[in-house]
Amino acid sequence: MKGEWLLERAGPAHATDGRAQAHEDWQPQYSFDLSAVGQADLDQANHWTSTRPDTRFTTLHVASIPLPSGFASMTDLQLTIHDGAGTRSRAITDAADYTQSLREIFQISLDLEEAAALALFS
Repeated sequence: MKGEWLLERAGPAHATDGRAQAHEDWQPQYSFDLSAVGQADLDQANHWTSTRPDTRFTTLHVASIPLPSGFASMTDLQLTIHDGAGTRSRAITDAADYTQSLREIFQISLDLEEAAALALFS
């Protein structure tokens, strides 16, 4: 092993990945180490998260990104930004708003036709 790392997050429970209890103190989120990982292990983990029924990765449209002073997340048509100014949340209104938010906040390029074809807008 090349050393173990622990990612912790402080703040209100709604500003975490949803698994945290109510708190204001530092709480563990993930642990990992810097050991080499076999490609087969990565392939299996990616396959599981992209194909397993009833997980958030196969039932929801999810995007998240760290920001200089927080993070942004979009789950289906709900955009939430947590940063030094607090937490702001709003509904995505249509496919054009969806593509603009993906491009400007999450740096994801999706054209309007592709977005309009998503089940979110049917």
